[in-house]
Amino acid sequence: MFALIGTFDLAFVTVYLLPLMVILLAYDAVCGEKERGTLCLVLAHPMPRRSLLWGKVLGQLVVLGMAFGLPLLIGIGLVPVLMGVSFGVDESLNLAGIAGASLLYILFFLLVGIWVSSSTTRPAAALGGLFAVWIVMVFFVPRLSIFIADIVHPARGAVALNQEQNRLRQEIDEFRTARLNEVVQELRKQYPEITEDFAFARQSRNERAPAEWRVDPSGVFAAEANAKINEIRQRAVSKVREGYERQEALALRIAALSSTTSFLPASMTLAGTDPARHRNFQRQVDGFFMELQDFFNALWAKNVQAFDAWETVPDFRYTEESRDAVWERYASSVLVLAGFVLIVAIGAIRQLHRYDVRYT
Repeated sequence: MFALIGTFDLAFVTVYLLPLMVILLAYDAVCGEKERGTLCLVLAHPMPRRSLLWGKVLGQLVVLGMAFGLPLLIGIGLVPVLMGVSFGVDESLNLAGIAGASLLYILFFLLVGIWVSSSTTRPAAALGGLFAVWIVMVFFVPRLSIFIADIVHPARGAVALNQEQNRLRQEIDEFRTARLNEVVQELRKQYPEITEDFAFARQSRNERAPAEWRVDPSGVFAAEANAKINEIRQRAVSKVREGYERQEALALRIAALSSTTSFLPASMTLAGTDPARHRNFQRQVDGFFMELQDFFNALWAKNVQAFDAWETVPDFRYTEESRDAVWERYASSVLVLAGFVLIVAIGAIRQLHRYDVRYT
């Protein structure tokens, strides 16, 4: 169950339960009145059909607000105050933005419910059709988009990357050993007093060796090997990251057919859990890791044993994204969601206008 829908939290309630509640409220908003015979009386009055539509929408929003909005305000407003927690301006703006996106998300399902209800003559048929819409929007399209994107732009996983890195490390270690032996043989030709076990015992303070060769050269080659591994790893990580970014971009384009995948990026952006923020953090961590590896490789290559060198160890400092970049991503997602709302609102109004002909 967790693999399918996740944990039971506020996001679960908003994404899955609220649309389901909206469907139960809206499925007979029009066809139910027609079946009871009250719709012809309502349409007999000289009123715009958009007034009928928004009247039903606002009435159902009041019911949903009492059922979900009031507990939400208590949970994020009253309870934190009683516990001594306060929200700053940025946090308040984020909460307001998430609430606005949630309202558009609910409004979409309300308008779809009225549209479907006005397109059928039986409430049971409207309920079945709306359940199908809910399943497609919430479950089918988001997961299908990921599946298709994975086929079109396959990205290598972490296991394959680690296997390749281990293979490269073994090959480079073998090369380093052979290269070290070659260097030691050349040294022994010039300085016969160097012992046979110099390369393996690592007698970096061999008294019989010349002063300029009292530093074990194995450290130099180990540092070069590690630097090479880091370079190859960085290229592999960049290739994997590019593959995932192409995959994500394609998945979002396909998932644009679902209102759920338009709502989620907007909320995740302001909550700080969206993929773009994660990639920003990952890039900075990877950059710091490579900088740290280069620092230790340099120490290893020079065989530095002085403790004062540790004062120059790189320090990791995470730089947050600018608020403008965050709100720009939020605005793009909200505009797509607003487009969904506008389309279904026009469709619902056009469908309500057809009742004029039936009851004239």
